[in-house]
Amino acid sequence: MRGLALVFLALSSSATLCGDDQVARYREQIKSLDAQRPESVCQARATLRDWMPSAEPVDRAAMFREFRAFYLDAIRASDGLLEEALEPIQNELLNWMQQGQSVQAVRQRIDSRPEVRGVTARWLDCGFSFDMAEGFFSPAMDSATLLEFAPQLPKDLGDYVRFRAREDAERVFAETTPVLAGEELRQRLARWEEFARSNPQLIETRTEVRAAVESLAPLYFLGPFNFDLQTGRIHPDLIASWSRMDRQSRYGGLAAELVRRVKANDRKMTEKDRALFEPLGMGGEFENWWQVLQLRLKDR
Repeated sequence: MRGLALVFLALSSSATLCGDDQVARYREQIKSLDAQRPESVCQARATLRDWMPSAEPVDRAAMFREFRAFYLDAIRASDGLLEEALEPIQNELLNWMQQGQSVQAVRQRIDSRPEVRGVTARWLDCGFSFDMAEGFFSPAMDSATLLEFAPQLPKDLGDYVRFRAREDAERVFAETTPVLAGEELRQRLARWEEFARSNPQLIETRTEVRAAVESLAPLYFLGPFNFDLQTGRIHPDLIASWSRMDRQSRYGGLAAELVRRVKANDRKMTEKDRALFEPLGMGGEFENWWQVLQLRLKDR
């Protein structure tokens, strides 16, 4: 029995080393790739497709995280190369954008023109999408590139990939202007808080989800469109949304107290309400919001 136990221990140690070695080799391969070249994502993806099926779940997760980090870095790093590649047709792209066409419509026009699609094929063939901002066409994430690997990942990480794909499909900002407000923001904040509560041990909960919650909360409570520009009163539909805030939420107490105070003060917040935001780390955001409110009311 002792001999069998030693053999089992040796085999387990060997398997662990093999797994660690595979992750280390994939990490080294990623480091050797140039993130400025979109084809590098093709290489990283092809290797991941080849290696994942035979890897242990924990190693699949580690390799996927390496790929995802590289992919997101490549989106930023290859922006200059795309701008250079599109320079010959930049005026045409600008005309399409100025016509108010969506990213999808511009993509269709690109795909219908072989000589134009050829310029963007390096990105499209390697799992990128595109976005438009401030008159420029830039690389963007295509959720399908990451969703492909979700079924092979540990459940919590696979769930996060699918969760992000759904959430990323709904924009919070158009360039720098918020496009979500009121009840839509409350529901989004609730979904992110619920994911964090359900997956407390997930690495991405600590590194991404909680940070997203902390950025959504100030936008929800102190957004630029939360008040009437003529009177400074909080919009009634926002107050109604605050009333629906789940008390399980970290911000449930804040919402309940704000509802009580603004209803007692002609739908207005006061400078003293900053004290409600301080314990939640939003004192600075309240101060900025308050100053903007005063300036806008002064200009009326």
